[in-house]
Amino acid sequence: MFKIINENMNKIIPSENSSEENYKIWKNSMQKELENEQKRWIIALYKKEIIGYFLYRVNDNKFFLDEIQIKENHQGDKITFAKLFSYLLNENLDDNAVVYAGVHKKNSKSQDIIKKFDFIKYEETKQNFKYKTEWKSLKNILNKYLL
Repeated sequence: MFKIINENMNKIIPSENSSEENYKIWKNSMQKELENEQKRWIIALYKKEIIGYFLYRVNDNKFFLDEIQIKENHQGDKITFAKLFSYLLNENLDDNAVVYAGVHKKNSKSQDIIKKFDFIKYEETKQNFKYKTEWKSLKNILNKYLL
């Protein structure tokens, strides 16, 4: 999983740290995520290789997506993203639930993808754009991609 995020982020925001230093930072962050009982992980495999993953949590009919990462050679296939998200169809969410995601400002590719899934930008921070959509809308789009 680290290899995917390291390669992706080095293309968007090259790090001044060594790969080993970045791994330590990532590992520490992921250990904290694993300790959070509200967080869930979704991992996409292709031929026994991890090609993507993301973290999410559901709280009070709000759905928060974190750390969406897809291996570069699967980013444009239009199905890996939808298949990752298809696992969310098992969540018992009200159709009016809101789904939230953040994307780094320099990650134009992810911004384009998330807009195709009917997310709209609603806030801007120093480093990220924050997006949201209705669960009903996202569910309909996922079903179209997966039919």
